[in-house]
Amino acid sequence: MRRIGTQLKLTDEERSKLLADLAYWHVQVSDDRVLAKRDDYCRAFDCIWPDQNPKGVKLDTAERKAWPFEGASDQRIRWGEKIYLDYLALVIVSIETCEVEISCGGDAASLEKARCLKLLLQSLLQQLGAKGIAEVQAMLRYMLCDSPAVGALDVAWKRRRTMGVVELDADALEAEYAAYAAAIGEAETEAAINFRVGLDQQDPDAWQTVRNWLVAVRKIGEGEVDEVIAALAEDGECETVCVVDENEGPEIKALRYGDDFCVPKLTDDFDYASPMFRGEWMTESQLREKVSDDDWDEDWVEETLQHRGIELFTEMGTYPIEDVKDLVNVVWCYTAETNDRGETSRYVSVLSHAEGSAFGKRLVKTRRGKWNIAFFRREVRSSGILDARGLAEISAAPQGAAKLVRDMSANNAIVGSLPPVKAKGSRVRNVLLEPFAVINMGQSDDVGFMQPPAFPAAADKQEEKIKNDLLEYTGVSNGQTDVTDRRRAFVFWFLQQWRDFLVLLLEVAQDNASDEFVLRATETQDVKGVKAQGIAGNFLITLKLDPTNLDNEKLIEKMNATSQFLQAMDRKGVVDTEPVVKKCFTMMYPELADKAFKSADRMTQDDIADEKRNFALIKAGVMPDMNTDGGWNYEARLQFWQQLQQENPDAIAEMSPASQDMMNRWIAALQQQLTQFGENAEIGKTGVQGVGAE
Repeated sequence: MRRIGTQLKLTDEERSKLLADLAYWHVQVSDDRVLAKRDDYCRAFDCIWPDQNPKGVKLDTAERKAWPFEGASDQRIRWGEKIYLDYLALVIVSIETCEVEISCGGDAASLEKARCLKLLLQSLLQQLGAKGIAEVQAMLRYMLCDSPAVGALDVAWKRRRTMGVVELDADALEAEYAAYAAAIGEAETEAAINFRVGLDQQDPDAWQTVRNWLVAVRKIGEGEVDEVIAALAEDGECETVCVVDENEGPEIKALRYGDDFCVPKLTDDFDYASPMFRGEWMTESQLREKVSDDDWDEDWVEETLQHRGIELFTEMGTYPIEDVKDLVNVVWCYTAETNDRGETSRYVSVLSHAEGSAFGKRLVKTRRGKWNIAFFRREVRSSGILDARGLAEISAAPQGAAKLVRDMSANNAIVGSLPPVKAKGSRVRNVLLEPFAVINMGQSDDVGFMQPPAFPAAADKQEEKIKNDLLEYTGVSNGQTDVTDRRRAFVFWFLQQWRDFLVLLLEVAQDNASDEFVLRATETQDVKGVKAQGIAGNFLITLKLDPTNLDNEKLIEKMNATSQFLQAMDRKGVVDTEPVVKKCFTMMYPELADKAFKSADRMTQDDIADEKRNFALIKAGVMPDMNTDGGWNYEARLQFWQQLQQENPDAIAEMSPASQDMMNRWIAALQQQLTQFGENAEIGKTGVQGVGAE
């Protein structure tokens, strides 16, 4: 495919400048002020330090003696990790339970498009699978724990073909070819004949048609198709290798600042960051697939494969790295360039240790013209997107202080369990007892245990205070404090960023998904799906969630309070309880919500179907039971009887006088209930439970 104006040559000067910028900015973020400190915080966060022993005690080494003594306490405090897990659970549950609303406008076509986009988004999230969830959790680790506490999710659209062994049979292929011809409007019998003629190569045109069909539909390779035709003509069957599966869908990748991507340190808008660099390790297969799938330069790929295990993304890209010795490192370079008319275009280039580039530089292929990367950060301390501290940095100091207190307490217990002995006599002097020590004593000798030093109780209280201060600062409850507002604020901030990711996910699908993929994702049992054109255009996503609803006990309390409020005050029935019931049910049982809720049309149909059964009972002389709790659509049921009287009066005339009288009383009772839960709800009348025969 020719790219006119969307792909330009990357000059040597431009390539050199990109590499210089990469080296400069990566050195800037890798110095002692950023990544080195982050490593220190992470080691403290994960309780990693030199000369650790799995037993949690200090032991002598060849270099130095243990201090204060061998066997002293060396405990690990994991408050920060517990806080992180609490945040992680809060975020994951928030993602799973938040209500997603998509709007495109108010007319019927816009409402239909919004419905299709919501179905497509659900399908995209499901297709991410376990690998996608793992990438989200990795990003959350970066966002919550790193310093700077930021992370990103790269969104790409992948198409993959899987090769496999297939056994071909001439008779089966003939039937398949004939059915294919019939589907496109050709004569099925004539197609079957032409297939055999083509196999035998009696007619060049028929042979070429069969050959093209085997290549295009059955995915037989160009290099093997002629041999396949000859084998089928001679033996009637053959075995070959071809594409057995083709799939497409989104693929996300968690990016860690400094390790996977870097931007200028004073960036205040991620979508306008320029230059931005993203490093990626690729296998040989991934790299070669880019030649056919994305028009990467084949010579550049071959030269890149000569630099396995050598990193380009960092400034240390000279020596092979053993862990990635079979991989190659490429760097995606994103730049924003403005022309003389003030119009900004965003380009992407791919560089490696090979000369040149993968394809020069291309315009970023997104509808918004921005990066296909969603950015996340834990907190906002200034306009700079990198100005955010992680839990590792925040919890490192309290954990260190608490470790000293706890180790001192444990050491005191160790010393106190074997107190020194004060001995007076001719045979013994003051000794330090070891376990099971034997002291030879005379009759007049005197032995007394010395009182070990008592560890002050205030130290235990101080450790507890340090912990509570840390929990309070990070918005995690210690079981006594109410942190509802803090959790609500955090969830609100996170969901705003998650919304940006969902928007990007849908936009990437709009730009890349095939008609077949969109049709499959938007088609349900009740509604016909649409093709890619049906989901094109702008849209708005809104996420709704009250974090207090994540606590089932509080949710049940809220539901009970709502029920009592409505029962006591909503006498006129001005509150539509349907959305309230749906919301509560969704929060309690999110996995059942899609299947449990009935549409308004479905509920009306159920009421009418039930009333048809009631008609049969009344005709048989049996009075049905009346629902007096407002749980029926009384208006729809009355309309059933009115329609029956108008369209089929003979059905009523055939009823006995007693049944007709019963019917009239039944209709009157329906009217009473309609009045009870309608215009006269404030009166508080109570309908009759089961309309009597009298």
